[in-house]
Amino acid sequence: MNYFQPAVKLFSLTLPRFLSFGLMLLFLVSCASNSPDASVANVPLPDWVLSPPQDNGLYYYGIGQGRSIEQSKISALKDVSSKISVTVSGSSSTSSTLLNEKFRQWASVNTKSVVDAIKITDFDLVKNIQVQAGYYSLVKVSKEIIFNDVMLALQSLDQQMSDKVLRIESLSLLEQYAAWREIEGLIPAATSKAFILKSVDGDFNVSSYSQKYNTYLSRSESVLKSLNIYVTSDRKFNDIARGIVSALSHYGIKSSHQKTSSTNSKIIVSGTERNAFVFDSYIVNMTLNFDLLDKQEKIIKAQPVSLSGSSSIDYKSARIAASRNLVSEIDKTGVISFLGLRDIHLK
Repeated sequence: MNYFQPAVKLFSLTLPRFLSFGLMLLFLVSCASNSPDASVANVPLPDWVLSPPQDNGLYYYGIGQGRSIEQSKISALKDVSSKISVTVSGSSSTSSTLLNEKFRQWASVNTKSVVDAIKITDFDLVKNIQVQAGYYSLVKVSKEIIFNDVMLALQSLDQQMSDKVLRIESLSLLEQYAAWREIEGLIPAATSKAFILKSVDGDFNVSSYSQKYNTYLSRSESVLKSLNIYVTSDRKFNDIARGIVSALSHYGIKSSHQKTSSTNSKIIVSGTERNAFVFDSYIVNMTLNFDLLDKQEKIIKAQPVSLSGSSSIDYKSARIAASRNLVSEIDKTGVISFLGLRDIHLK
């Protein structure tokens, strides 16, 4: 007689029931884990989310939302940056008595990029809350810290410009023009920083900077009006010389193939040219040299440039293609960089 048979029979009958119960339990647990946390599903938004604190003389406040606390903090800091941008734009538009139109445009166009570049790493997380949609965070940022950071950046730019200005007079007129162009390139960012400081601290004196930069622009314009370049070349490179004259004129620089009494700078174009016929194509390779001279005929810079062009028709067409490549190269870098002036001035 098999005494274990009833037990085996009972086990065989109850095992499927246990398995079914276990599977059902796992399903319920799984559903519970995928459903919103009941503790946060119906959490109402607090007043500090619906009506955030107002900025004051000491702090900016920002509200942010995200799927995590970290994302909500980042969103809150972006809210602070957005407030600064709006304030700066408003400040620049009402400063007509302090700045000319060019400065207001610079402040408006450059403000967002300058504000975005501010790395707000020092802030206080005032509050945060988890709701069904994720997290909300309230941060506050010290205006003093932002002011100090932006002020350091402005002082650095301003010092760069001042150092260059002090040394400009010792340069040739052609080098002065290149130097002033570089200084002009720094002014828009400096202007935007000055307006950020004005928006953070209403007592900040923007006009002291704007007046200085207006003087820089006036001096730059004066050098441009004085600059007169004589461009000459070997006969075979007359087309290249004409291209240089055209490029200089495009930048508002007076230049000519003829030397006059007002000429104060000179560019000499020379070089070699080699032709080749490769794979049914006519190829012209030019190795050029641009000698830049001051009024006393002293060489400021000897700039080598290589140009090439190809054509399936003849060498003449290939050379025309090479000359066109000259224009393309100047368009890419600007005539100052193309001639090598950016590499040498104010070192």
